[in-house]
Amino acid sequence: MIKGRYPYFKEKTVEERDCFPNLKMTPSALLMLVQEVSVGHLESLGYDYLRLLDEGIVFMLSSVAIKFLKNPLLGEKIKAATSPAKAVSAHMMRETVIFDENDELTAEIQASWIMLGTKDKRILRPKEFPIELPLPEKYEPFAEVWKLKLPQKGDFKEKRKVLLSDLDRNNHMNNTVYASVITDLFPTEIMDRGIRELYIKYKKQARLGNVLSLYTYAEDDTFYVNAKEADDLYFQGSITLG
Repeated sequence: MIKGRYPYFKEKTVEERDCFPNLKMTPSALLMLVQEVSVGHLESLGYDYLRLLDEGIVFMLSSVAIKFLKNPLLGEKIKAATSPAKAVSAHMMRETVIFDENDELTAEIQASWIMLGTKDKRILRPKEFPIELPLPEKYEPFAEVWKLKLPQKGDFKEKRKVLLSDLDRNNHMNNTVYASVITDLFPTEIMDRGIRELYIKYKKQARLGNVLSLYTYAEDDTFYVNAKEADDLYFQGSITLG
């Protein structure tokens, strides 16, 4: 299945640093793996980070959705396989799936990326990518993340300052850290019940020193998060318990 649909994959053993205290893999660690295979796929096509910069291109994550069928556990050997999936307007979708050592699907990740021109900060269209990316014949995502809309309401929960350790080489909070910001708000619920789905919509780059005010509210098994500084909305998220 991997070789037939997904052009790139990576094997990994889940380590203690990847897990909550209950030994389940965190969404942040899962997104880090997604980031690694996504970058690895582009590198296999000859387009590493520096070459993309040379050609005036940088990728920005617009939104992401994770669905856990079975949460990977400490010590498990897993495979992450990825493929570009679809282009809609300026959005470039990428699908990543996680298999256990028995080749059973354990998690699915849908991501929407946008290309920016580094010189004029113009949003680039998918057809402006230097080469044609391979796309699957059939694409049926569990979530259409390019359409993701989350409600902007909630009660103030706490503040979160952006720290040096949160940053990536683009000098903003790495997209994987946002998942930790969300899960840190609900430790008891997550440890007791686990996570079924997690969504993040990135609105504005959080940089060193930004202090985000986090607002939350709940509907049944789903908790919603909005992160703001003054009147600026930086990201939105939701987490559905298992």
